Amino acid sequence: MSRILFLLLFAALSLPWLEARSNDAVPENTYAVTVKMHDGGTFTVAVGSEPVKIKIAGAGSKTIGAVMLGDTEITALLDSDGCITLNDADNPGTAITADTTITITFTETPQE
Repeated sequence: MSRILFLLLFAALSLPWLEARSNDAVPENTYAVTVKMHDGGTFTVAVGSEPVKIKIAGAGSKTIGAVMLGDTEITALLDSDGCITLNDADNPGTAITADTTITITFTETPQE
C-alpha cells in the first residue's frame, strides 16, 4: 500500500513537469534515479541538475526506517514532512551525477 501512495504522490507532483517537457528532447546531464522499496516495488525518474523533492510516506503503521542514496545513508536529511531533496545545494551528498538507486526501507511501528 505504501508503494502505491508513494507512486501516486510522485506522479501527481510530476504532471506539470511532464506536460511542459513532453515535446522536448531529454537534456544532457540527466540521470536515471531508480527508487526501490524494500518490498520489491521500483520506479525510475530522470533527474537533471535542478533540485527534485521526493515525499516518502509509509502506509498504516509503517514508518521510514532508512533512505539510502547508493551506498550513502541520507535518512537524516528527511525534512519534517518526510521529504528528501535531491541536488540540494545545502547538502552536497544529495547531488546526482550518475545513474543511481535510492533504497527505502520501512519499519512497523509497534501498536499500544
